[in-house]
Amino acid sequence: DGAKILAATYFGGSKQERGVYGMLLDSHGNIVIGSATRSPDMPTTRGSYQPKYGGGQADMYAAKLTSDMKRILWCTYVGGSKTDWPRGGLALDREDNVYLVGGTDSNDFPATAGAFQRERKGERDASIVKLSADGSKLLFHTLLGGGSWDGLMGIHVDGRGDVYVAGHTRSADFPVTPGAPQ
Repeated sequence: DGAKILAATYFGGSKQERGVYGMLLDSHGNIVIGSATRSPDMPTTRGSYQPKYGGGQADMYAAKLTSDMKRILWCTYVGGSKTDWPRGGLALDREDNVYLVGGTDSNDFPATAGAFQRERKGERDASIVKLSADGSKLLFHTLLGGGSWDGLMGIHVDGRGDVYVAGHTRSADFPVTPGAPQ
């Protein structure tokens, strides 16, 4: 009813963290967050996918906290040597795997085997990341973009595991599908 605060916490490192761009509850009631950080000393956890800051102006990060916010279950950076930024997109699938979307300026942001687009084509390409439910593995990463500036702001994973994304582009050569209305 909004009458009292049940739990609250600070989260971050010694520099700037953006407001949380996405927050969801997993199937066990744990809190999953995703955002961007400029802090090289985020409270990453042992065994996390990327325990060290990648570089540039910012890295993406994802974390899972207990429902009472008293413990960090895991926290990881996600990014390459330049600027990597989520923009509001966070989703979970039926196995509680974590999806982040945003954009990247990094040429070394690791795309996974079989990805739709493994190399950056423009100044900034959109980025779709899938992390394991325990934050220890990069399960999937692809870039999506054309010759200019692209970014994603929304993501949804349906019951079959199909991924839908939405965002923006300045690329005249953005890879649209045949028969698209525009």
